[in-house]
Amino acid sequence: MKQMFMIADYGRVISPVNVEKETAHFVTYSYEDWKGNPCERRTAKEGHFFPTWEAAHDHLVSECEKSIKRAEGVLHRYKAQLGNLKAMKPTVSA
Repeated sequence: MKQMFMIADYGRVISPVNVEKETAHFVTYSYEDWKGNPCERRTAKEGHFFPTWEAAHDHLVSECEKSIKRAEGVLHRYKAQLGNLKAMKPTVSA
């Protein structure tokens, strides 16, 4: 059994998990359910499990930076649209 770090709660938490079995695409890990009973879960490994806390943290920082760049692009387009709307003059056809 080896320890890996899982990104959970929509990227807000980095949790250590005890990995029972690892394949190229899946990880089986043990956890306790809400009643405290031991359980196992098999889930996709891609983008959720990392060998170290630092690797998981770097992944989250990278994803956040990408989101900020996308948001800046959207904000720029809305500011341009606002400028166009403010420059509009009424057209009257009589």
